[in-house]
Amino acid sequence: MRIVCKLLLILILSTSTSFAKHIMFSGLSFDKQPISKNVSMKADSVFYDASTDIITAKGNIFVSMGGYSLYADQMNYDSKRDVIFAEGNVRVVDIDGKVIYGEHVVLKDKLKRGVIKDFIAKLEKNSVITANSAIRLSKNKYVMKGSVFTSCKMTCNRKPIWQLNAAHVGVDLDKHEMTYKHVFFEVYGIPIMYFPYFQHSTPNAPAKSGLLTPKIKHGDFMLPFYFRVKPNLDLTLSPRTSGKYTIFETELRHKVKYGGYEVLGSYGNVEFKKTTATNITKTTKTGRYHLFATGSFVNNDIHYGFDIKRASDKAYLTNYHKIYDSYLTSKIYANKVNERNYFSLEGGYFQSLKSETSNLSTPLVLPSVRTQNVYAIDEEESLLLNVRSDNIAHRGSKGSQLARSSLDLELMKNIISDGGHMFSFSLANRADLYWVSFVDNKAKKAKKEKEEILYRTIPEFRTKWRYPLARSFAAGFNVKIEPTAMVVFGRRYKSEFEKFAQIDSPKNELSENNIFNANRYSGVDFHDYGTRFSYGANLSLASESIYVDAFLGQLLQKNNIKNENNSEYVGSIAIDIEDDFELFYRFRKDKKLSPILDEVGASIALERFTSKAVYTKLQNISRYFAKDGFEFERNKASQVSFDMDYNLVNNLWVGFSSKLDVSSKSIKMLTRSIRVTYSFDCVSINAVITNNSLLDASRGVKKTNDISFQVGLLGINM
Repeated sequence: MRIVCKLLLILILSTSTSFAKHIMFSGLSFDKQPISKNVSMKADSVFYDASTDIITAKGNIFVSMGGYSLYADQMNYDSKRDVIFAEGNVRVVDIDGKVIYGEHVVLKDKLKRGVIKDFIAKLEKNSVITANSAIRLSKNKYVMKGSVFTSCKMTCNRKPIWQLNAAHVGVDLDKHEMTYKHVFFEVYGIPIMYFPYFQHSTPNAPAKSGLLTPKIKHGDFMLPFYFRVKPNLDLTLSPRTSGKYTIFETELRHKVKYGGYEVLGSYGNVEFKKTTATNITKTTKTGRYHLFATGSFVNNDIHYGFDIKRASDKAYLTNYHKIYDSYLTSKIYANKVNERNYFSLEGGYFQSLKSETSNLSTPLVLPSVRTQNVYAIDEEESLLLNVRSDNIAHRGSKGSQLARSSLDLELMKNIISDGGHMFSFSLANRADLYWVSFVDNKAKKAKKEKEEILYRTIPEFRTKWRYPLARSFAAGFNVKIEPTAMVVFGRRYKSEFEKFAQIDSPKNELSENNIFNANRYSGVDFHDYGTRFSYGANLSLASESIYVDAFLGQLLQKNNIKNENNSEYVGSIAIDIEDDFELFYRFRKDKKLSPILDEVGASIALERFTSKAVYTKLQNISRYFAKDGFEFERNKASQVSFDMDYNLVNNLWVGFSSKLDVSSKSIKMLTRSIRVTYSFDCVSINAVITNNSLLDASRGVKKTNDISFQVGLLGINM
């Protein structure tokens, strides 16, 4: 151990070695001198025995042979047999700069092969391998006995955090492999696990096929297999096993000339239980799966790709993969953007994860074409013509079909006055043409297919005013106030427009981000009508330690879709102190100031502690938020979410997160997780315990309690 400590000290401190300027050779003094072809040497003293052709050197020895270098305290060189015996702080540097250390060495073949006692070699990623003895078979091959490998800091009086202690080790740097026989995995010198055989890649080795480090995922044991098919193509197959099932997960990654794609998927014969409306529990065990594939490519400024999502059922996604989506959207796309102009081509497929949804009712969109072109009419580009189009072909539920084309023309004039007032005036008209085919279920006799042609125009005049005011005061205090107002005169809403409600959502969310938009609905089916007047003001206060941003606004409307509620208020405020503490509040209220949305939260970000808490309350959900007939008890919901992380000691973090339903006096825990993360220079440990109380028996979603655990070791799997 004393020798190893000494060598470790040399390993850490020695970056260069100083030598005597002169040496003695047969009584003569000279500088660094060649002693044969491609061999040179210098030392404090050198003696040559002509009868045996043996050179003996002492003190600060340096020998160079064919690109290899040797440093030592003492050395005997048998030039006839090309054998070097060296001892004392021996260091051998090969032609690539790799360094090995030892106390006693025997080398031959111009330092390329040999036997080293008390061997130490420093590898990439600060990894170190030591051995009682090592045989250098060639430039990049070693065989060792009594060997220890670690990437952690080593000291004389303390064992490293982890190490591999093996009776026999083979190192092949050409194949980038390290092979162990009879190896113990030790933590602080205490044996934890034994393997009769173990192999891993050398640190910084190029990717290659093989087993990856096992881990626990959602309570299941996972052992990944990595296949390096090509330098630009790899595949990871990860069986997940438990006492009741096996799930095979896979990940495929492929880089190609213009981009790349990734495929994530899984398959397993997992038990599926769901409860019907009559409280009958049905159990099946069929092939359940999920497939998520994404690809992104660029060629000649055209971006194209795909995003495919498909699953056997919602319960499989939620119970075994913690994916909570209510529907899955798949699409292929191509688009081109040139400054303010763009062209977008898409095809979409929507899979609802409702229990009652059949494959026959799954919507399909093919194609969807959207364009925008902005033309500057004057040289100052203050007078603009915006031309937008939206075209779609859609197959919906129960055999319905839709072809829709929308053309939106807008002539816009922007003016900035000498006093800083900013005006925008627009004349706009949108024309929508629909072809609708559907099955008439109200027919008295046999159901028959009907077709309709629908057409509408939505002309509007829009004007918007902004007046940004900013001022700086002493001590770095800045104030900005920006009042804004917008008026839109549009076509009155008529009940006949209800026929255009085909596929888009009838809900829109008013907020400080869209209160000054002429149309707050997504898609084409729905549009804001009538006369709308919105106004508000944004206030910003900034100093060296505090930043405040606030907004308050109101929307007034007449002859719109929701004419009975013709006034709403929105507002928000955020306070940031020293970038460490943030408090925010946002709201939406109706004309009687009754709450629609309230959200308040706070976050803290300190050096050793981070936390965020948010309280959200929704009122009148069926009117303002719910889609597809989804109902909430008492038509309201309140939820609290909380997340925190705390640095207990150096490199050790603990975290906790939770979501609570506080809609009633009886508080319900929805989700909860506890996290532990240990991260050091040579090891990382991540553990997560999760409790999920969300239950949907009709779709087989069950309450789950599981644990995930993964260990990373520098030089092996990190």
